[in-house]
Amino acid sequence: MTRPIVMLFTLVVALAPPAMAKGEEPPLPSGSLLDRFSRYKRERLVAAEASPNRSYAIPIKLHQETSEPATQTPGDETLREESEEEIVRNGTDPRDFSAKATLFYRFVELRDGTSDQRLTVSVVAPILDRKVAVGLEFPGARSVDPQGAATEKSGMGDIVLRAVTKLPLSKLFTAISLAETTLPTATEDLLGGHHWLVSAGGGVIFHPAPFFFLAPLLLYDADAARDDGFDHVSRLRLRIFGMMATPWGFYFLPEFQLVVDLIDDRGETFIAPEVGYMLEPGRVVYVKPGWGVNPNRLERQWQFEIGTRIEF
Repeated sequence: MTRPIVMLFTLVVALAPPAMAKGEEPPLPSGSLLDRFSRYKRERLVAAEASPNRSYAIPIKLHQETSEPATQTPGDETLREESEEEIVRNGTDPRDFSAKATLFYRFVELRDGTSDQRLTVSVVAPILDRKVAVGLEFPGARSVDPQGAATEKSGMGDIVLRAVTKLPLSKLFTAISLAETTLPTATEDLLGGHHWLVSAGGGVIFHPAPFFFLAPLLLYDADAARDDGFDHVSRLRLRIFGMMATPWGFYFLPEFQLVVDLIDDRGETFIAPEVGYMLEPGRVVYVKPGWGVNPNRLERQWQFEIGTRIEF
């Protein structure tokens, strides 16, 4: 009688799941997307280590940011656990405060036939122990042809400066705030240079997995100064975009834009899906077409953008 009981006890112990430490999460189902994604990345890393002379393009590299532990207060024997963020290194996540540079060409055509071409360099750098990211957008070459009348003007456009901060709210949500200014540096009247704009806003990023996020952002633009004869600027810009990355290096970043002019009481709706490919971690090429939804005479009818992004 004792032997069957011992055998039954041994079988139960062998089949029982291993004990988990306090706070430890149960393992993901073997068939989940996150499990397949992580397993694919591990296999590529193992293959690269086994054959160092062979080039393996690891499609997605995760960048972990660790915050400093909170100061211990008197009488409190526990410290706040370090928070970690896993961010796909394709330069699209607003939480990623890595140093990066983007070079892109954009062609835009308005409903009235006016075309706008620009070659822009955008640079982002982290400061204050990666708590703030500052950026510079320099349209070094811009060309505008009003209404296709062959009166094209070329030169430098308006420079944009911005600063972004972030505040983790939970494992799934991060709040960001943004301040921006557009300097009237254009060398020709058609290229800008009539308003000094200041902008402020923010949003909340939903990031349930390293390879996916959804980010609605709302900004308000106003003019701090303007040339004589030009109207005030007061508008809201709503941008909603989400990113889905694949284990093969491709990512998809659709964006919805709504610009509401608070003075003229009119709005512009624009859709611009970005498709990119990661050549290696931190090295991306992309294309970004876009279309206006029922644009009026002075709004964007369509655009095409192509660029490359490098993280350092």
